[in-house]
Amino acid sequence: MPRILLIDDSLADSARFMQMLAADGYLIEHVPTLAEGIERTAKRDFDAVLLDLNLPDGQGIATYLAARQRWPTMPIVILTDATDDATVSLAYQRGVQDFLVKPQVTPDWLNHSVKHAMLRGQFIEACDEPTTDAEDHAEEAGSVWMQERFENVIVLRLLPKRLLDANSISAIEERLSSLAERGNYQLVVSMEDVEYISNAALGVLIGTQKKMRSKNRHMHLASLRKNVRQQLGARQFHRLFQIYDDVPSAIASISPAT
Repeated sequence: MPRILLIDDSLADSARFMQMLAADGYLIEHVPTLAEGIERTAKRDFDAVLLDLNLPDGQGIATYLAARQRWPTMPIVILTDATDDATVSLAYQRGVQDFLVKPQVTPDWLNHSVKHAMLRGQFIEACDEPTTDAEDHAEEAGSVWMQERFENVIVLRLLPKRLLDANSISAIEERLSSLAERGNYQLVVSMEDVEYISNAALGVLIGTQKKMRSKNRHMHLASLRKNVRQQLGARQFHRLFQIYDDVPSAIASISPAT
Protein backbone atom coordinates (compact mmCIF):
# COMPACT_ATOMS: atom_id res chain seq x y z
CA MET A 1 0.00 0.00 0.00
CA PRO A 2 1.56 3.36 -1.03
CA ARG A 3 2.75 5.56 1.83
CA ILE A 4 2.36 9.33 1.36
CA LEU A 5 3.92 12.10 3.44
CA LEU A 6 1.72 15.21 3.70
CA ILE A 7 3.55 18.40 4.76
CA ASP A 8 1.02 21.14 5.48
CA ASP A 9 0.50 23.40 8.50
CA SER A 10 -3.22 23.90 7.83
CA LEU A 11 -5.13 21.43 9.99
CA ALA A 12 -8.34 21.90 8.02
CA ASP A 13 -6.68 21.32 4.62
CA SER A 14 -4.64 18.42 5.95
CA ALA A 15 -7.69 16.68 7.40
CA ARG A 16 -9.51 17.06 4.07
CA PHE A 17 -6.60 15.69 2.01
CA MET A 18 -5.96 12.83 4.42
CA GLN A 19 -9.59 11.79 4.25
CA MET A 20 -9.49 11.82 0.43
CA LEU A 21 -6.28 9.78 0.27
CA ALA A 22 -7.38 7.27 2.90
CA ALA A 23 -10.55 6.61 0.90
CA ASP A 24 -8.36 5.64 -2.08
CA GLY A 25 -6.28 3.23 -0.03
CA TYR A 26 -3.17 5.31 0.71
CA LEU A 27 -1.30 5.31 4.00
CA ILE A 28 -0.78 8.96 5.02
CA GLU A 29 1.50 10.56 7.56
CA HIS A 30 1.15 14.26 8.30
CA VAL A 31 3.64 16.82 9.61
CA PRO A 32 3.27 20.65 9.72
CA THR A 33 6.84 21.69 8.80
CA LEU A 34 9.50 20.79 6.25
CA ALA A 35 12.01 20.07 9.02
CA GLU A 36 9.65 17.49 10.54
CA GLY A 37 9.09 16.02 7.08
CA ILE A 38 12.84 15.57 6.60
CA GLU A 39 13.07 13.94 10.01
CA ARG A 40 10.17 11.60 9.20
CA THR A 41 11.70 10.44 5.91
CA ALA A 42 14.90 9.54 7.76
CA LYS A 43 12.90 6.99 9.73
CA ARG A 44 10.89 5.31 6.96
CA ASP A 45 10.41 5.23 3.19
CA PHE A 46 7.64 7.10 1.40
CA ASP A 47 6.31 6.73 -2.14
CA ALA A 48 5.51 10.43 -2.62
CA VAL A 49 5.37 13.77 -0.79
CA LEU A 50 2.53 16.29 -0.84
CA LEU A 51 4.13 19.65 -0.03
CA ASP A 52 2.45 22.92 0.90
CA LEU A 53 4.52 25.84 -0.41
CA ASN A 54 3.82 28.10 2.57
CA LEU A 55 5.02 26.59 5.83
CA PRO A 56 6.34 27.97 9.14
CA ASP A 57 9.88 27.13 7.96
CA GLY A 58 9.55 27.90 4.25
CA GLN A 59 7.71 30.25 1.89
CA GLY A 60 6.94 29.94 -1.82
CA ILE A 61 9.10 28.21 -4.39
CA ALA A 62 12.03 28.21 -1.94
CA THR A 63 10.16 25.60 0.09
CA TYR A 64 10.03 23.27 -2.89
CA LEU A 65 13.67 23.88 -3.83
CA ALA A 66 14.75 23.01 -0.28
CA ALA A 67 12.66 19.84 -0.39
CA ARG A 68 14.05 18.86 -3.78
CA GLN A 69 17.60 19.35 -2.55
CA ARG A 70 16.87 17.01 0.35
CA TRP A 71 14.95 14.48 -1.77
CA PRO A 72 16.46 14.53 -5.30
CA THR A 73 14.45 11.56 -6.61
CA MET A 74 11.29 11.68 -4.49
CA PRO A 75 8.00 12.25 -6.39
CA ILE A 76 6.76 15.60 -5.01
CA VAL A 77 3.35 17.18 -5.59
CA ILE A 78 3.04 20.85 -4.66
CA LEU A 79 0.02 22.16 -2.75
CA THR A 80 -0.65 25.87 -3.03
CA ASP A 81 -3.45 28.40 -2.67
CA ALA A 82 -2.41 30.16 -5.90
CA THR A 83 0.39 29.89 -8.44
CA ASP A 84 1.81 31.57 -11.52
CA ASP A 85 3.54 30.46 -14.72
CA ALA A 86 7.01 31.45 -13.48
CA THR A 87 6.65 29.26 -10.40
CA VAL A 88 5.25 26.40 -12.49
CA SER A 89 8.11 26.64 -14.99
CA LEU A 90 10.88 26.70 -12.39
CA ALA A 91 9.41 23.88 -10.34
CA TYR A 92 8.97 21.65 -13.40
CA GLN A 93 12.58 22.31 -14.38
CA ARG A 94 13.59 21.22 -10.89
CA GLY A 95 11.59 17.99 -10.99
CA VAL A 96 8.15 18.62 -9.50
CA GLN A 97 5.51 16.10 -10.50
CA ASP A 98 2.36 18.20 -10.24
CA PHE A 99 0.71 21.33 -8.81
CA LEU A 100 -2.54 21.26 -6.89
CA VAL A 101 -4.39 24.52 -6.18
CA LYS A 102 -6.03 23.78 -2.85
CA PRO A 103 -9.51 25.27 -3.40
CA GLN A 104 -9.85 23.29 -6.65
CA VAL A 105 -8.78 19.87 -5.35
CA THR A 106 -11.33 17.06 -5.64
CA PRO A 107 -10.90 13.43 -4.53
CA ASP A 108 -10.52 12.22 -8.12
CA TRP A 109 -8.03 14.97 -8.93
CA LEU A 110 -5.93 14.24 -5.84
CA ASN A 111 -5.88 10.50 -6.52
CA HIS A 112 -4.97 11.13 -10.16
CA SER A 113 -2.15 13.47 -9.20
CA VAL A 114 -0.60 11.18 -6.58
CA LYS A 115 -0.92 8.11 -8.79
CA HIS A 116 0.80 9.80 -11.73
CA ALA A 117 3.46 11.34 -9.50
CA MET A 118 4.48 7.84 -8.45
CA LEU A 119 4.21 6.61 -12.04
CA ARG A 120 6.50 9.35 -13.30
CA GLY A 121 8.95 8.51 -10.54
CA GLN A 122 9.02 4.94 -11.82
CA PHE A 123 9.60 6.18 -15.39
CA ILE A 124 12.55 8.28 -14.20
CA GLU A 125 14.12 5.32 -12.41
CA ALA A 126 13.68 3.10 -15.46
CA CYS A 127 15.08 5.70 -17.87
CA ASP A 128 18.06 6.43 -15.63
CA GLU A 129 19.44 2.97 -16.43
CA PRO A 130 22.64 3.26 -18.46
CA THR A 131 22.44 2.81 -22.22
CA THR A 132 24.94 0.92 -24.31
CA ASP A 133 27.69 2.66 -26.28
CA ALA A 134 25.87 1.79 -29.49
CA GLU A 135 22.68 3.46 -28.25
CA ASP A 136 24.59 6.57 -27.17
CA HIS A 137 26.29 6.79 -30.55
CA ALA A 138 23.00 6.40 -32.41
CA GLU A 139 21.43 9.22 -30.38
CA GLU A 140 24.39 11.53 -30.94
CA ALA A 141 24.48 10.79 -34.66
CA GLY A 142 20.77 11.29 -35.30
CA SER A 143 18.83 14.52 -35.74
CA VAL A 144 16.71 15.72 -32.86
CA TRP A 145 14.04 17.58 -34.80
CA MET A 146 12.42 18.04 -38.22
CA GLN A 147 10.59 21.17 -39.34
CA GLU A 148 7.76 21.84 -41.79
CA ARG A 149 5.68 24.93 -42.53
CA PHE A 150 1.97 25.11 -43.36
CA GLU A 151 0.96 28.71 -44.16
CA ASN A 152 1.08 30.48 -40.78
CA VAL A 153 1.93 27.34 -38.77
CA ILE A 154 5.36 25.81 -38.17
CA VAL A 155 5.44 22.15 -37.12
CA LEU A 156 8.50 21.00 -35.21
CA ARG A 157 8.67 17.22 -34.85
CA LEU A 158 10.82 16.00 -31.96
CA LEU A 159 12.70 12.83 -32.92
CA PRO A 160 14.45 11.41 -29.82
CA LYS A 161 12.55 8.53 -28.24
CA ARG A 162 13.68 9.62 -24.79
CA LEU A 163 14.10 13.32 -24.11
CA LEU A 164 16.77 12.84 -21.48
CA ASP A 165 20.09 13.62 -23.16
CA ALA A 166 21.36 17.10 -22.26
CA ASN A 167 22.73 17.72 -25.76
CA SER A 168 19.43 16.81 -27.41
CA ILE A 169 17.44 18.98 -25.00
CA SER A 170 19.85 21.89 -25.56
CA ALA A 171 19.48 21.59 -29.34
CA ILE A 172 15.68 21.54 -29.05
CA GLU A 173 15.73 24.51 -26.67
CA GLU A 174 17.91 26.49 -29.08
CA ARG A 175 15.57 25.75 -31.99
CA LEU A 176 12.39 26.52 -30.04
CA SER A 177 13.89 29.75 -28.72
CA SER A 178 14.75 30.82 -32.26
CA LEU A 179 11.24 30.07 -33.48
CA ALA A 180 9.68 31.90 -30.54
CA GLU A 181 11.73 35.04 -31.13
CA ARG A 182 10.95 35.62 -34.80
CA GLY A 183 8.07 35.46 -37.26
CA ASN A 184 4.33 35.85 -36.90
CA TYR A 185 3.32 32.21 -37.01
CA GLN A 186 1.93 29.70 -34.54
CA LEU A 187 3.96 26.69 -33.44
CA VAL A 188 2.97 23.03 -33.19
CA VAL A 189 5.34 20.61 -31.48
CA SER A 190 4.74 17.01 -32.57
CA MET A 191 5.87 14.29 -30.15
CA GLU A 192 4.72 11.15 -31.94
CA ASP A 193 8.22 9.64 -31.63
CA VAL A 194 8.74 10.56 -27.98
CA GLU A 195 8.34 7.77 -25.42
CA TYR A 196 9.61 9.70 -22.40
CA ILE A 197 10.09 13.39 -21.59
CA SER A 198 12.27 14.56 -18.70
CA ASN A 199 11.44 17.46 -16.41
CA ALA A 200 14.26 19.46 -18.00
CA ALA A 201 12.67 19.05 -21.43
CA LEU A 202 9.27 19.88 -19.96
CA GLY A 203 10.74 23.10 -18.58
CA VAL A 204 11.97 23.98 -22.07
CA LEU A 205 8.44 23.60 -23.46
CA ILE A 206 6.97 25.78 -20.71
CA GLY A 207 9.65 28.44 -21.22
CA THR A 208 8.97 28.51 -24.95
CA GLN A 209 5.26 28.89 -24.37
CA LYS A 210 5.91 31.90 -22.13
CA LYS A 211 7.99 33.52 -24.89
CA MET A 212 5.28 32.80 -27.47
CA ARG A 213 2.56 34.25 -25.26
CA SER A 214 4.57 37.42 -24.69
CA LYS A 215 4.31 37.95 -28.46
CA ASN A 216 0.58 37.07 -28.61
CA ARG A 217 1.32 33.70 -30.20
CA HIS A 218 0.99 30.15 -28.93
CA MET A 219 2.69 26.80 -28.99
CA HIS A 220 0.49 23.72 -29.33
CA LEU A 221 1.32 20.06 -28.68
CA ALA A 222 0.26 17.16 -30.89
CA SER A 223 0.54 13.38 -31.18
CA LEU A 224 1.44 12.61 -27.58
CA ARG A 225 1.74 8.91 -26.85
CA LYS A 226 -0.39 7.48 -24.06
CA ASN A 227 2.53 7.00 -21.68
CA VAL A 228 3.76 10.57 -22.29
CA ARG A 229 0.28 11.86 -21.47
CA GLN A 230 0.49 9.78 -18.28
CA GLN A 231 3.90 11.23 -17.46
CA LEU A 232 2.64 14.77 -17.95
CA GLY A 233 -0.59 14.06 -16.15
CA ALA A 234 -0.44 17.38 -14.29
CA ARG A 235 -3.40 19.70 -14.64
CA GLN A 236 -1.28 22.78 -14.14
CA PHE A 237 0.69 21.65 -17.20
CA HIS A 238 -2.39 21.06 -19.31
CA ARG A 239 -3.73 24.55 -18.64
CA LEU A 240 -0.64 25.98 -20.39
CA PHE A 241 -1.10 24.14 -23.69
CA GLN A 242 -3.66 23.07 -26.22
CA ILE A 243 -3.03 19.36 -26.90
CA TYR A 244 -4.26 17.64 -30.07
CA ASP A 245 -4.47 14.01 -31.13
CA ASP A 246 -2.48 14.66 -34.31
CA VAL A 247 -0.80 17.41 -36.31
CA PRO A 248 -3.62 17.89 -38.88
CA SER A 249 -6.09 18.50 -36.04
CA ALA A 250 -3.75 21.07 -34.51
CA ILE A 251 -3.24 22.88 -37.81
CA ALA A 252 -6.96 22.86 -38.58
CA SER A 253 -7.72 24.49 -35.22
CA ILE A 254 -5.40 27.44 -35.82
CA SER A 255 -7.04 30.23 -37.77
CA PRO A 256 -4.88 31.94 -40.42
CA ALA A 257 -5.89 35.20 -38.79
CA THR A 258 -4.23 34.36 -35.45
